[in-house]
Amino acid sequence: MINQLQQNVYEKFKILQPVPGWGVLEQDGLLALKSPLGHAFFNFMWGTAAPAPIARAKAFYDGQPFTWLLDEGADHAPLLESGFTLSDTLPDMVFQMEGYAFPGQAPGITCIRAYGSHDLRTWAVTAGEAFGLDAALFRDFYLPMVRQAGCVPILALCDGVPAATAMAFCGAAATGIYTVGTREPFRRRGLARSVVHACLRLAQHHGSQRAMLSASSMGLPVYAKMGFRVERTMREYVHQPSARQGGENPGTTPDLL
Repeated sequence: MINQLQQNVYEKFKILQPVPGWGVLEQDGLLALKSPLGHAFFNFMWGTAAPAPIARAKAFYDGQPFTWLLDEGADHAPLLESGFTLSDTLPDMVFQMEGYAFPGQAPGITCIRAYGSHDLRTWAVTAGEAFGLDAALFRDFYLPMVRQAGCVPILALCDGVPAATAMAFCGAAATGIYTVGTREPFRRRGLARSVVHACLRLAQHHGSQRAMLSASSMGLPVYAKMGFRVERTMREYVHQPSARQGGENPGTTPDLL
């Protein structure tokens, strides 16, 4: 059974599945989500690590790098034996919306919804810099999420300068918060807190009872102080097919995915 965070990601991909290059594999407890981008950062899956599911996943991704998200403590030996490498450990965190009160933005910080073409380009460049990836990857991955699936990109400005990003998807059971990232010169100024609060406001207006995200080690204490609690911890295992070895760094998962 997938949890609500996985369900939220699944809902977005299900909407995009008819679009060429996007795909969903559901089989025997395996949930794999594929984008048109040949990068492990944007292809990810959940399921018990065993030889048969691993073979199905490799066939589904058809030579593309991908990331397997496995519950901490679950048997990871089959993944290591199949050429996966441990990339990161990420807590899934949940926020109960009941009683939420928006605290307002900190002085000098403004959060906007990046819907226009110019703002979306700025959002992608800011996210790319925050995560150390090509901005074109964020543009190509998230533009369909915004245009077809209804995701809401948030861009934070610090004294008028683009500084941080997030994205919210208000799903059937919960609101997922993704791509929380801050450009290095602007870190430790409360920007992550500001963009997450902007997403929580969207969740509140949508009527969501819960908001969820996957936290990096840097973000964990920030979110905990905001009232998020750890629901489960996942480990990322990246598979880079040999033909692609020496290519792009798969990076780490954004807060969240």
